[in-house]
Amino acid sequence: MTSATAQLELRVFIEDDAQIFVAFGSDYSPNIWQHGVAFVGSFDYRIRLRFNHVYLVPLNPGDYSMVLDGISYISCDGGSAVSTDISCTFEQDMCGYEQSLLDDFDWTRDRGDTATDHTGPSFDHTSGQGYYTYINTNDIKLKSALNLTLSNAGYYMYIDTSDDEVQEGENAILESHPQRATGEDEVCITWYYHMYGPHVSVFNVYTVLGLRGSLVFTRQGSQGNEWLYAQKTFSSTSSWGVRFEAFRGPGDAGDIALDDVIVTEGACQPLPACDFEIDYCSWIQDPEDNFDWSRGNNGSSIDGTGPDIDHTLGTELGMFAYVSTVREADEVAQLLSAYYSATSSECFTFWYHVYGNGIGKLQVVVYDIISEIEYHHLGAIW
Repeated sequence: MTSATAQLELRVFIEDDAQIFVAFGSDYSPNIWQHGVAFVGSFDYRIRLRFNHVYLVPLNPGDYSMVLDGISYISCDGGSAVSTDISCTFEQDMCGYEQSLLDDFDWTRDRGDTATDHTGPSFDHTSGQGYYTYINTNDIKLKSALNLTLSNAGYYMYIDTSDDEVQEGENAILESHPQRATGEDEVCITWYYHMYGPHVSVFNVYTVLGLRGSLVFTRQGSQGNEWLYAQKTFSSTSSWGVRFEAFRGPGDAGDIALDDVIVTEGACQPLPACDFEIDYCSWIQDPEDNFDWSRGNNGSSIDGTGPDIDHTLGTELGMFAYVSTVREADEVAQLLSAYYSATSSECFTFWYHVYGNGIGKLQVVVYDIISEIEYHHLGAIW
């Protein structure tokens, strides 16, 4: 491809059916062969594949080129909207995931302890003695005799940032091969992550169209010495994939680990927890109130746009939900949860921030949809 590739697109279609691959010229370095994979699926009739080469603006002849080579077919399970190898526990290998060629260093597969004290997991999530992937910010083995015994019991996958060329802020990317478009259907993407240590940086998860990623999950800093669960419901009318990205922090104790990536057909079950980093999760605006909640970050308590840092990340980049006080008296903004199953006893916790004169009222209401009875409950700090 030439320097005009920013104006090009390459798309692959099943004729009279869905698009299964797209590549945007602006995402690629010129004059380098790129590897494309498209998930076709299974059909009970004959199909034909079609390559479409699109230029977004008129170009002079000779200004660009789009070249194909090495087309091949591999067997896979095609009866599903997702291929079986996009779900991975890392017990045998990396399944359908690949190291990106566009990052700074690689993830590594291993089990047991990671190589540095005071960071990383001591076991995988799947079985407690199996494999996971993680990034390792130091290859010096400082574990205790007990931990060395655990580490020697198996293997793990990690990115080694002890190399002098790997600097703070550089990233490692693990990504799936493209999946067939879901159309109007949805898939549920779930994973477990581990972020423990004083030098832990950022972990991001993206859904990907071509090379363009849409951020669906992010965490920054140590989250405690435990495996944590996350999920995302997703749909797409074109081929798509999943990308996991982790960054090196300022020191050696910054391992980030990943395990049990599972993708299934159908929407995820809604989770009651929400940190508002990406969206409102399963919470919705009440169409019958006076105005809506907003999502924001780096706010100003004086201007009524919330605090300057959020509670989840503790930074100016962290997102939160807030209501602007520039409204008429007694107007109400309501945020509604999904419906939850009957329970004998549960505790609902949250962090809230209020500041300034003339503050109204924050009220939490439990609504019984059977009896239609409402139960009301209830300084610039979180």
